[in-house]
Amino acid sequence: MLPNVLIGIATTAVEREAVFRLRYQVYVEELGIYRRGADHTRHELCDSYDDTARLLYAVVADQVVGTVRVSLGCDAPLPETFQRVYDTARFNDFVPLERMSVLTRFMVTREQRGSMVPLALLLKTLELHISEGIELSFCDCEPHLVSLYSSLGMRTYAPTYNSPDRDLLVPMVGVVRDRPYMERIGSPLLSFVDVPTGPEGFLTAVADRIAAGSTVQSIESITDVAEWVDLYATLTGHQQGGTSLLDGLSESEIKTVLAHGHVIECGRGECLVHTGQTARTVYLVLEGTVEVRDGGHVIAAMRERDVFGEVAFLLAGRRISDVYATSERVRVLTLSDRTLRNLIRSESQTAAKLLLNLARDLAGKLVERHALLSADGEE
Repeated sequence: MLPNVLIGIATTAVEREAVFRLRYQVYVEELGIYRRGADHTRHELCDSYDDTARLLYAVVADQVVGTVRVSLGCDAPLPETFQRVYDTARFNDFVPLERMSVLTRFMVTREQRGSMVPLALLLKTLELHISEGIELSFCDCEPHLVSLYSSLGMRTYAPTYNSPDRDLLVPMVGVVRDRPYMERIGSPLLSFVDVPTGPEGFLTAVADRIAAGSTVQSIESITDVAEWVDLYATLTGHQQGGTSLLDGLSESEIKTVLAHGHVIECGRGECLVHTGQTARTVYLVLEGTVEVRDGGHVIAAMRERDVFGEVAFLLAGRRISDVYATSERVRVLTLSDRTLRNLIRSESQTAAKLLLNLARDLAGKLVERHALLSADGEE
C-alpha cells in the first residue's frame, strides 16, 4: 500500500483489543470524549456496532497507530441509528442499503497525524468498497475537517447535528464510482486507486440529491455575484463600537483568508461549541443569534459579525464555554485552525491583520465582561 505502513482487518481477539485500546487512548485520554461508554478498567472503547463491522487498523514499527470502523450494508443491515443519523432513506430509491456503508471511529495517534497513515487507511477503505460493490459511503466530521474530507471526494448533503460528546457534526457522503467528480476536484486518492466510473444517469441523480440537502457551503463554491456581494458586505461591516474580523484587509486578502472557509447553517438548540473539546475552529456569525454559556448560565449573546471560538485557537487549548444557536436559523462562517495556521506561515502580513482583529475583539469582550461584573458588584 504505502511504504512502512501495514493495513489489516482485525479478526482475532488480540487485534480487536489493540483497536479498542487505541480508541481509548485517542478519544478518552487525549480528546476527553466518549468517557461514558468506555471500559476504564481495561482502557478500551467498543460498542455493539463493532460486532458486524470490519475494523481496519494501521501498523507502523509493530505499533497500532490508526483505525477506522467500516460498517458495510452487504455484511449486515446497517444499524437503525446509522440509518437515521445519516438519513440513508434520502437515497433509497436508487441505492439499496446493501450497497451503502458507514465509516466511524476513524483516528490515528497524535504522532502520525501528519504522516501517510490516514491516507493508507482511506485507500484500503476505498479498495474494500470497490471490491464489495458499495455505491455510497457515509461519515461525519467536525467543521474544521470539512475542507480536508471534501478534498478527498466526500460531499456535504444533510443538516448538521449534535452528538452528546462532540461539537457540531457535519454528515458527508462519498459516491464510490464517481471518478469524474474526483478528477474534477483533484482527489489524491486517484493516484493510488483505480476508481471506476458509474453510469452517467446514476451519478447525476445522486449529485442532484446531494446538492438538494446540503446546509454547508464552501466559500469557493459561491459563484453567484449577488450572493458574494451580500456575504462580503456582512463580513466587512462593523458592529457599533466593535471590531470586524476582516478590518483593514484588502479584497484580495479577504479572499485569501476565506479560500478554505465554509458557511454552515444550523437551527435553534444546536451546540456549535462544546466545553472541553479540542477543536479550534473560529466562527463568525453571519445570520441569527447564539449564546455563550457556562453550564446553565448565559455569559454572552452574539449576533451578526460577532466572533467566537478564538480563545481555543489563540491558546491552542480546549474550549472553555458552550455556544448554542438561539434563533430558528443561524449561519456561521467557519475558519479552521489548520487554515489559519497555514495563513500565518504563508501570508504573514495578512495573518498579522487578522490576528490583531481577533485580539481587539477579544479585548473588547473582556472590557464588556469587566463592566458587567463591576456593575453587579455595585448592586
